[in-house]
Amino acid sequence: CDVPAPIGGGALPALGSAAFGKTGQILSAILLVLRPFGFCTAYVYFIASQLGGEGGVIQCATSHNGDPEDCSDGGIISRWWWLLITLLLYLPLVYVRKIEKLAFTHMFSDILIIISIVVLCIYCGIDIAKRPGFATECIEPISPKFWPSAIGFSMYAFEGIGVILPIKEITEKKEDYLKIFTCVVGSIGLFYIVFSEYMIFGYGAERVYHPLITES
Repeated sequence: CDVPAPIGGGALPALGSAAFGKTGQILSAILLVLRPFGFCTAYVYFIASQLGGEGGVIQCATSHNGDPEDCSDGGIISRWWWLLITLLLYLPLVYVRKIEKLAFTHMFSDILIIISIVVLCIYCGIDIAKRPGFATECIEPISPKFWPSAIGFSMYAFEGIGVILPIKEITEKKEDYLKIFTCVVGSIGLFYIVFSEYMIFGYGAERVYHPLITES
């Protein structure tokens, strides 16, 4: 049978074309555009809400009088203004054609993530030593408060799904790709489970009161 030529030569549109013809090809191309758009929107809103607005790091337009909750000598900036400021910083990056030019910033962010994980684990270990042992009180198999957040946050585990097939195409030893891919995804999944369980049993349910451990 005749298979339409893939739109843009992308691996996923080609796969959609082989599975469902022209409809699958077009749908795959549309979803490839919507996927990063949705993730970027969520990231920008998350950063804006963490910086400004209620609960943000930076709330007051002017210096406050020593109390971070008191803006009597200034005004609280809406998180939507922070969203626009964030966009002004991000939009020029869209025009960088070769992403390897930003590799050093990716490495810097990875280092910060590793430092955060190490610090969290150290303080968690200190809590376990003081207790001593793990905290098992009030820990439920499924949290009625947090389980909806788990669905949203788990979507970030699939953030890079659009590059799986393109990376395979440029892999030198394609026969080893599935084995490497399985090991990497399995290791990440195992780390997610071990880290989250260590945090909740280490710090205890009474101290983990936000979906993000860094907020607690």
